[in-house]
Amino acid sequence: MHRYLNTTLAVLAAFAVVVMFATSGEAVVFFLRGTALERPLLVLGQTNTIAFNLAVGYLVSAIFWLLVVYVPESTRRKVLRENLSRRY
Repeated sequence: MHRYLNTTLAVLAAFAVVVMFATSGEAVVFFLRGTALERPLLVLGQTNTIAFNLAVGYLVSAIFWLLVVYVPESTRRKVLRENLSRRY
């Protein structure tokens, strides 16, 4: 269950990054020029503030979730696993 959740969140974050770049209305970022992503970004390059704000909001939420939920939970599991392995 956790693996599917993490994979889904990562795929959605990658999609949000593409949407963020595509809807920003700015020129293509220098490190994406000449790559396979430049053409789709130019085709999709219409300014859409709602999609841009949603994409940025999702990325910020995903980062906060990572810091507030995922890291402490994985640390707690690691400590619990180490303590159980020492006892048995």
